[in-house]
Amino acid sequence: MPNTNHSCPEEEAIVLTKNYREKYPDQSRCEFFSRDAFEDLLANPEVIGIRIYYGLDDAGKQHLVMVGVEECECREGNCDDLSKIKQGGLSCPSFCPKANPLNPQ
Repeated sequence: MPNTNHSCPEEEAIVLTKNYREKYPDQSRCEFFSRDAFEDLLANPEVIGIRIYYGLDDAGKQHLVMVGVEECECREGNCDDLSKIKQGGLSCPSFCPKANPLNPQ
């Protein structure tokens, strides 16, 4: 399995989110998914992680699509997606966090 330490220094996260906002000013800045959505995907004992896809609806609005990933020999990153899928996160703008370094508004 590839490196699973997904830690990110705040300074790097600030740069990443700023770059995204500047390049895609008309897209959602983030999406909120409830804990239940993650727990539902992770409840399957075959799931070792969650893969998140980028998607566009018919109006061109970006959405995140999450799916559980099964155990495999992931040396090449080709683990299979499982059938349970989550979509429909609450998008910002509309459902935004208070101003913070990742979303200064």
